[in-house]
Amino acid sequence: MLGAALSAASNLSPESCACITKVYRAKYPLLVGPDRVQAVLSMGKLLAMDWKLSVATQSSHCAKINAPVVILRFRVADNCGQVTSHSAELTVAEFEDFAGKVSEMSAVMETL
Repeated sequence: MLGAALSAASNLSPESCACITKVYRAKYPLLVGPDRVQAVLSMGKLLAMDWKLSVATQSSHCAKINAPVVILRFRVADNCGQVTSHSAELTVAEFEDFAGKVSEMSAVMETL
């Protein structure tokens, strides 16, 4: 089911689809059920990701923070082609963790 959905929703080779399906079945068995496949694949397509370093000066919980934060902005196209923007604010440590995970994903994708 997942392999067929990947083939239909992407331009991945059959071998890549089989590899991804095998890994997902082994690591994430709850995500490859028939009802979950469409939900996972219909998340949209990442068009752009930008970031900037800023300083948080205050919040609803603290009057004075003065801590560096990284603001991420994502542009995502849904299955109909409509583009929406999303943003997230991370501490520097959270951003470093996020950047490491993106690097790991990139390395894995290069092997496919």
